[in-house]
Amino acid sequence: MYLSTIKLWNFRKYGLETPRLEQSSLPALTLYLNPGLNLLVGENDSGKTTILDAIRYVLLTQSREYIRVSPEDFFVKGTDEHTRAENLRIECRFDDFTVEEAGPFLDWLGIEKNEKQEDVYYLRVWLTASRKGDRVVSDIRAGTDEVGTQLTGLAHDLLRVTYLKPLRDSGAELTPGRNSRLAQILASHQAFADNGEEHPLVGILAEAGDKVEEYFRSDPNGRAILDEVNNYLIEFLHQQEDVNADITITHNTLRNILSKLSLQLDTINSGLGTQNILFMATELLLLKRKDYHGLQLALIEEVEAHLHPQAQLRVIDYLQNAGGQFILTSHSPNLASKVKLENLILVHGINVYPLGRKFTELYEGDYDFLERFLDVTKANLFFAKGVILVEGDTENILLPFIAEILGRPLHKYGVSIVNVGSTAFLRYSRIFLRKGGSAEPPMNIPVAVVTDLDVPEPAPDTNANTAVLTAQREEKRKKKEEYYSQGAVKAFISPTWTLEFELASSLLCKHFYRALLQAQAISNSKYGELKDEKSAEIDERVDIDFDEWKDTTPAHVARGLYQKQLDEKISKAISAQCLARILIADRDEARISITKSESLAYLVEAIEYVTEKLSHDSSDN
Repeated sequence: MYLSTIKLWNFRKYGLETPRLEQSSLPALTLYLNPGLNLLVGENDSGKTTILDAIRYVLLTQSREYIRVSPEDFFVKGTDEHTRAENLRIECRFDDFTVEEAGPFLDWLGIEKNEKQEDVYYLRVWLTASRKGDRVVSDIRAGTDEVGTQLTGLAHDLLRVTYLKPLRDSGAELTPGRNSRLAQILASHQAFADNGEEHPLVGILAEAGDKVEEYFRSDPNGRAILDEVNNYLIEFLHQQEDVNADITITHNTLRNILSKLSLQLDTINSGLGTQNILFMATELLLLKRKDYHGLQLALIEEVEAHLHPQAQLRVIDYLQNAGGQFILTSHSPNLASKVKLENLILVHGINVYPLGRKFTELYEGDYDFLERFLDVTKANLFFAKGVILVEGDTENILLPFIAEILGRPLHKYGVSIVNVGSTAFLRYSRIFLRKGGSAEPPMNIPVAVVTDLDVPEPAPDTNANTAVLTAQREEKRKKKEEYYSQGAVKAFISPTWTLEFELASSLLCKHFYRALLQAQAISNSKYGELKDEKSAEIDERVDIDFDEWKDTTPAHVARGLYQKQLDEKISKAISAQCLARILIADRDEARISITKSESLAYLVEAIEYVTEKLSHDSSDN
């Protein structure tokens, strides 16, 4: 069996419009899970921990930590305590029971038809809680109707989950102590649970105890210590008869023995990362118990904690193929790029978005493509409030600088820019589009597709029909907009040709020419740098050339500069870096030139689109 669905009503950020729950109230959140790996990704405070806590509240944990609903767990609108909900509900559904797993839950199981019209078992377990003044009254029930009956101890114990908290002290969890996590794990393992006090360890420690007693009775050094203690007792107690104390190993119960054990590596001074891996490996013992017919579910918060990137990849690669169910949270693009897309769940706003085949508009081939090419850099899109998809180095380098000059730095607005390196925009943009029949609402993450119109500007000496050219461009623009734009995904298309040509056609033309010459000089430099004297020489040449071109039409100049970059194979990436430095050096002038250039309006509009929602949200607060 596995946890297939979670539903939340008025739990923390996932709230309803009314403070009281009615039986007909639809959940504020419904999350569908995979039977294997589930990786919850999203920005900070998106709700990942809330989802894991909801599961813990209903199912409890193998460590038997004390968990209870508090008043702060009830949904509240903003900061107004008067709007805090009076009731909350968390519901978990389980599917795919084997006959052995179903046995302990027969009093609560439901039966329904699957896609093959076969009878299958399912189980619904829910927690309800109400605020009574400063107190919270909660109840956990299960059943097929809305009333249900209380879940008994044995059945509930079979649903307990393994939980690794985010700020875990892995070393302390595996050292001896009364509340040792290692002792709890071992006590739950069949190697210890089945034998009780007949376990061989009890006999081993009893034998050790006998040898300890023999040492203090027979060895001269040990006997001297014991005799001295007994002499003190006689003096202190004022007794004439002999008083005999013994030194031995006491409390030889199995649980006491387990609490004295520690798990250590055979290397010294192991770091936090290694200790964390050791702790996770130990917790997985509970998911691999033979003949155990309970839920095998592990919740791991911030699985990347204390792990370097290569260790993260090894851990996630194993978990993707391990038995049992895992629900993990992560802030790591490194992990997001490694996990199969169908195992990712994007947590954003007040919704969750599984990225499996049943939920997105991605085609089968898209999943294969993204598994090959969705690297760490591109995986940043899973943690963004907005996304800009671009097709080349020039856009990838320049857009963040232009956004900064416009007073909308992308990092401040939580916007990721992703260079798809081709025109395969739909492979990425369809990630953000939900299937029509999907139960989740559409994603409200703005995605800007910045692309070239790619209708070449005719050479100045050709007799081009302007009307025909304009019609061709409008037709192609319309087709591209229809092709790429859907839902929150919107296309922003250059007016005529490519970004490089639009820069040459804009009020940044002179700066663009200077950037081309600087890039050419850098490429030809032995050390890949631009000397001051060379920079001054370039500035002088730019002024002379533009003075000569003053009677030439801007379109002619633009066409010539663009052709120069192509013919002389001047690096687009280096040119973009040089242009960015030039613009940042005089950002006030650059801002005026950018905003007044019609050929660059599509870039300004794309930046405004992905940052507009956050701007409005900030102004509302």
